[in-house]
Amino acid sequence: MTPAVRSPRAIGRGEDQTVRFTLDHGDDRDCPTKTGTGVRLGAQGPGRGGFTLVELMIAMALGLVVLGAMYGVFTLQNRELGNQEQVVDIQQNARAAIDIISRDIRMAGFNPQRVTGTFGFQLSASEGRATNQGSVAFTCDEDGDGTLDANDREQIAFRVSGGVLERYSIAADGTKSWQPIVEGIEALNFTYTLADGTVVANPTSAQIPSIAQVQIQVTARTAKQDPAYTDPVNNDHYRRYTLTAGVVPRNL
Repeated sequence: MTPAVRSPRAIGRGEDQTVRFTLDHGDDRDCPTKTGTGVRLGAQGPGRGGFTLVELMIAMALGLVVLGAMYGVFTLQNRELGNQEQVVDIQQNARAAIDIISRDIRMAGFNPQRVTGTFGFQLSASEGRATNQGSVAFTCDEDGDGTLDANDREQIAFRVSGGVLERYSIAADGTKSWQPIVEGIEALNFTYTLADGTVVANPTSAQIPSIAQVQIQVTARTAKQDPAYTDPVNNDHYRRYTLTAGVVPRNL
């Protein structure tokens, strides 16, 4: 009769991570108990305890590629945000310029006392004031006393100089100057419609009293260039915004 052989019985694990076991043949046989070792459990071979230099270099290279891509996206978005902010700025500047000029031109020639030849558009005046394609000058009787007073509420003019919209100013002490009111204005153009429908850019002295409507065109320009954009007219990298408005003086 073949003696029964029992399953191996583990008796411990050695320092080298091997399992030690005994093979017991049973109590009815005088057979020696055998002891042996099995395979290593969870052991790692030589050189498998960490990353190799090549693996680290590959990981670092991949990390740099990812960081570079993220930086590129961030830079692009930041530049686009700056460009959009500049576009908003020039739109606001153009609207502000149109609103200010239009409001004052509506008062041109205001003359409740019906004084002859005093109030209205001026062909030319002191301090470079003029009514032509690039500027406009006029007077109005703001306080209704029939007299042209020496203040910038009754003597009004606009022009553009150095990218800034300027308004003629007379200080309380009588000092006359041009004061900046809106920045970022590249160009200011006027055309004048006469009472007979004729449109002129530079009216003559005979045409000045016949001005019935003023067409205003304001062009605002960004302060910085956008390398990704090219202006089709000026062939540069500035963005521009142009507004046009027609104004009818209420008192002429």
